[in-house]
Amino acid sequence: MIVSDIMRLKGKKAIISGGGSGIGKATALLFSREGATVCITGRDENKLAATAKLLRDEGGICHTVEGDISIEADCTRIADFANRLMGGIDILFNNAGIYRFGNVSDTDESTWDSLFDINLKGCQLMSKALIPSMEKGAVILNNASSLGIKPVPNTAAYSASKAAMISLTKSMALELAGKGIRANCICPAVVRTPIHGKNSDKLMEDMAKLHPLGVVGEPEDIAYAALFLASDEARWITGVVLPVDGGISCA
Repeated sequence: MIVSDIMRLKGKKAIISGGGSGIGKATALLFSREGATVCITGRDENKLAATAKLLRDEGGICHTVEGDISIEADCTRIADFANRLMGGIDILFNNAGIYRFGNVSDTDESTWDSLFDINLKGCQLMSKALIPSMEKGAVILNNASSLGIKPVPNTAAYSASKAAMISLTKSMALELAGKGIRANCICPAVVRTPIHGKNSDKLMEDMAKLHPLGVVGEPEDIAYAALFLASDEARWITGVVLPVDGGISCA
């Protein structure tokens, strides 16, 4: 098994939405290598199975459960499944999300609703379903976006959904602090993931120029940020909004 010498998450139980590809997949692999038992969820059973195989081939423990996080009944079922197999949750990574272009004046109702259903409501519903099974020391991580901090044109609905997620994270941090549960938010800029579609290589080359560091992010860059915030090393950190963005938020 490929493991870390430090094993920051030894004995921890983590659930990751959108765990079949991109950032979720990279985070599942890293968490497993750091000692966590992992449950991944998403809407594509084939992608979930492929990611789970990677973890298991390394000697890790990975469970999969298909579901749509914008549907409360699915979130309840996912939580019940994870609790039954793992006996509680230490880490929830609300990673699943979708991206759509559009200005305020041309974003149709369906696009607006789908962005908020997945990016915001899904985060709230998954948290609502899993908080009862969390104890002191548990953590919720929400994957927002640098666009939630600093919007750009043609991203109105997406940026708004991620800004709302940032605010929701701060509310969670305040509401759950008394229970010893932390909540933090990661804000990536452009990361090389399947969300960018077939022309991603050319797009990534163009997007790299917008980042002060001159490169786009890789899924592992976000996974390592999630690892730190999920670990006991961050035990006194809650309610933070962490840009992992190549400097774009200050450009």
